Amino acid sequence: MTSLVTDANTASAARPQAARLGIWASLLTAGAAAAALGIAVTTAPARSGPFCMEALVGTCVTYPYTNAAAFVPNDYLWMYPAFFMGPLFLMLVVCLHYCAAINTKVFS
Repeated sequence: MTSLVTDANTASAARPQAARLGIWASLLTAGAAAAALGIAVTTAPARSGPFCMEALVGTCVTYPYTNAAAFVPNDYLWMYPAFFMGPLFLMLVVCLHYCAAINTKVFS
């Protein structure tokens, strides 16, 4: 019984830190999502597949995609901020779990 009280006290003491970290995690997640979307929208149109328009991009990359590596630095810059969205979202969910009331933790 004492360990349950100690765990509840520890959980309530950790709540302010989890809330503070959760605020930063949510802001950084939203910032990474906005940056990824902004960069992805401003990149060149598709260079391969059915939506490739040779008049817009110059040359379309066809199957076996051997020359796709020439376009990697510029066409895939949006993936760098998108890569950070996964760990940031996980951090946000963990912070939400710590901040949730005991009877609603099953939903987090």
